[in-house]
Amino acid sequence: PLLEWMPSGVVCLAYEPSTACLAVGRENGAIDLYHSDRDWLQLLRVPGYTSGSVRTLAWAEGGRLLSGGLDGFVREWDLGLLAPRQSLDSGGGAVWRMRAH
Repeated sequence: PLLEWMPSGVVCLAYEPSTACLAVGRENGAIDLYHSDRDWLQLLRVPGYTSGSVRTLAWAEGGRLLSGGLDGFVREWDLGLLAPRQSLDSGGGAVWRMRAH
């Protein structure tokens, strides 16, 4: 086959109502974005980040997507480059849950 698709379980979700965008964090570290007003069209996929994991997602003001994981870092994602914009150490170990204000 040309493309071998490997399913990966969902570990977290975050919905942004103003853009109708659902972020889905997967076991393999990938983040998928879907548009709920367009029959759940997949908008993009951020590939799994080799040194990190995704265990929680949150949308911040201005449509910024944040993730936290077992490596203890909180990352803001650049959705144009499909890469972390910045990473901050949580200072307290794994990040299981978070909420942006």
